Amino acid sequence: MIVLSVLEFIIVCLLVKWIIKIIENSYMKEKDVGISIFNFSKGKKQFIAIEIVQFLFIILSALIIMKVTGQSNLASAVNTLNYSNNGFISVDVSLPTYVNLMLNFNQYIGIVGEYLFAESLILKRKFNICLFIEVLLTLASSLLTGARGGSLMSLVSIIIFLFMFIYKDKRYNSLRIGKYVLIVTTLIIIVLFLLQWSASFVGRNVESFKGFEYISIYVGAEIKNLDTFITTNAFPIHGQVFGEQTFYSIINFAIKHLGLNLANYKLALPYQYVNGISLGNVYTTLYPWLYDFGFNGVGVLTALMAIISEIFYSISERNTIKIAPISRLFYGGIIAPTIVFSFFSNKFYEAFDVITLCIALIIWCWFNAVFDKYKQKIN
Repeated sequence: MIVLSVLEFIIVCLLVKWIIKIIENSYMKEKDVGISIFNFSKGKKQFIAIEIVQFLFIILSALIIMKVTGQSNLASAVNTLNYSNNGFISVDVSLPTYVNLMLNFNQYIGIVGEYLFAESLILKRKFNICLFIEVLLTLASSLLTGARGGSLMSLVSIIIFLFMFIYKDKRYNSLRIGKYVLIVTTLIIIVLFLLQWSASFVGRNVESFKGFEYISIYVGAEIKNLDTFITTNAFPIHGQVFGEQTFYSIINFAIKHLGLNLANYKLALPYQYVNGISLGNVYTTLYPWLYDFGFNGVGVLTALMAIISEIFYSISERNTIKIAPISRLFYGGIIAPTIVFSFFSNKFYEAFDVITLCIALIIWCWFNAVFDKYKQKIN
C-alpha cells in the first residue's frame, strides 16, 4: 500500500504539472523578471537585531519551560513538556500563550533565514556566518518543544531551498547537481547516526540501544506499527466528527475558537511493543487516513496532497519578486518537509493549522515589508 501511494503521488504530481504547463502555454506569456535577492551588507544590522531578539526568546522560553515543568534540568524539562503534550503522562503542562508566540516567531523567521542562507550559498557562493547562526537559532528553538521533528524538518527545509536555487541558477549543470545530491545523501547518513545522541539531549533514555539498533527501530517502526493496525482493526473507525484523526489541527481550531463541543478529543496513537521492544506511536501518514476513511480515503487524500503540493511548487518557481517570497517559504518551509515526513505521521494535513499559518503569513509579510529596501535583482 505504501508503494502504491507513493506511485499515485508521483503520477498525480506529473499530471498536475502537465496541466499547469498547458495552461501557461495557452494563456500566459513567458516573462523572466529575474530573482530578487537580499543585499545582506545593507540589511545586516537589522537582521542581527532580530537574531538578538530570537536569542532572548530562547533563553526566556527555556526558563519558563523549566518553571512550569518543575524541572531544574532543561533536557528533563523539555522531555516532560513533550510527554505532557502527547498525553504520555497525566500531568498537564501547558505554556503561556506568549511563550508559544515567541517560539513561533523563531520558527517562521528561521524559515526565512534558511531560505536566505541557501540563497547565499548557491547564488552568491558565500557561506554567511550570520545566516548560519540564524539556522542554529531555529534548531535550538525547535528542540525546546522536546521533540526532534521540528529540527529535522528545518534541516529538510534547507535542503529543499538549496535545490530550489540550484534549479534557478543556470550555472549548475547535471554534474554539479549530482555533486550536491551526494553531499545531501552524506548529510542524511550523518543525521541518522546522530539520532540517538539527539534523543538523549531532549531527555529520552536510549542508552540501552546500540547505534544501528536504534536507527533500525527509528526508521522501521512506522511500517510495523501500520501493519499491526491494519491486521488487528476493522476500519474506517467512525468517531465523534468527520476526519477526526486526519484533520486534527483544523478540528482543534474549531473546538477552541468556533464552539465545537467534543469531549476528550485527542489523537488515537497507542504505543506499540514487539518482543518487549518499544516501537513508539508512529504509523506513517496512512494510519489516520485508514482510521477515518479506509482504503478509498488513502487514494483520495494522497491525490489531494499531490495536487496541493504541485500547485504551490509551480507558484513558488515563478514568484521571485520579493526578498523572501511567501509561496517559496510556504512550499520549502512547510509543504515539502511535511511530505518528506509523511513516512512518520500525518504531518501534511496537520500543518494546516489556521492560527499558526496566520502567524506565519504575518511574520513573512512583515519581514518582506521591512527588508524590501535591501533587495537587489539578478538575472
